Amino acid sequence: MIVDLGEDLVSLLAGMKSGNIPNSDIKIAKLLEIDSKLKFWLYSLPSEWMPQTFQISDDSESGSIGYVSHYDVYPEP
Repeated sequence: MIVDLGEDLVSLLAGMKSGNIPNSDIKIAKLLEIDSKLKFWLYSLPSEWMPQTFQISDDSESGSIGYVSHYDVYPEP
């Protein structure tokens, strides 16, 4: 499914570059369709593939690289 989404996106980008899709409304509609398919793909993944998010307290001195207030752990990469 992710390969099909990649093909859809490449096809859309090629059409935009060549001028075959000049209308902005059509571009937006096609991008929204791809976005919807991508969300469906994401939510169809097994739950064990989803990261577990942990909060970092302000006073911790962790040596790991994280985001401002949290980090993600992927239990089954």
